[in-house]
Amino acid sequence: MVKQEIIKNPLVSIVMINYNTAKVTIEALKTILKVTSYDPYEIIIIDNASEQADQFILKDFLQSESIPIYCMDENTGWSIGVNYGFSIAKGDLLLTINSDIMVLEKEWLSKMVGLYLSVDHVGAVNANIYEDGKSIISAKDNELKILHGACYLCSSEAWNLVGELDYKNFGFYGTENDWSYRATSLGYKLLLSEKSKVNHLGSQVRGGLSVQKTGKTVQFLRMRLEGRVRFRAYNFKLRDCLSKQVLFEFKDAFNNGYLTILIFSYLRVLANMKNVYQARKQRHLNTKRGIKILESGIIN
Repeated sequence: MVKQEIIKNPLVSIVMINYNTAKVTIEALKTILKVTSYDPYEIIIIDNASEQADQFILKDFLQSESIPIYCMDENTGWSIGVNYGFSIAKGDLLLTINSDIMVLEKEWLSKMVGLYLSVDHVGAVNANIYEDGKSIISAKDNELKILHGACYLCSSEAWNLVGELDYKNFGFYGTENDWSYRATSLGYKLLLSEKSKVNHLGSQVRGGLSVQKTGKTVQFLRMRLEGRVRFRAYNFKLRDCLSKQVLFEFKDAFNNGYLTILIFSYLRVLANMKNVYQARKQRHLNTKRGIKILESGIIN
């Protein structure tokens, strides 16, 4: 595998998605602007059709900092927002960061870029994400199987070869897991930059998948569970889909009161097996093609 021409200080494009979180987004941007020592970088904001008042607050701040914002006509979800942001980015390295991530170290980005440049065959580098004062990222010898989508950097080379986040098959959840699997299938490494500490303010579901059986929380849980099931169905062999991990998942669902939601997640995927099979075939062809390109050393 041959890495594209090495640039000593590559431009990093930082893409952040906003959806009705203008005040938190602004605080996150302030930490980036105040703390980050790395140069050069650009920031791109994608707004997922936030309410007008939220957009007004955010645009006012962005204008004062000369940061561009691109507003979607509807809330298309995180994955489509990232895909669009990366498609218009100018950087050799592409970074997505959640709007509720607060930067802690001035060299957080320098360390991520440095790790990418110093190790061969790197497809992506994860920041070390903290919640409640503790890191939530586990890695063996700093190598990851799955990226955490809250803050990671990838090369434009890897992005172009692996392909964008597969929102068509995964919807709102599971796309970063799927991208990670496709990247490692091509031989790319996914690394953790331990010293790139960032603080994640958290999401709706914390501490596992316990659920309050009301409204949006159930919808969130259903989409997240179905994303996990789809990830296995689209990428794993049958024997791996029936692993001990799956049995533990059902036991955990029973103990925490969401077994019915999990069962229906599996049923929805099984009902779509024709499309799953076709997608698996196309992914296999894409992987073979990508490996040939990497082995040839000719990367556009």
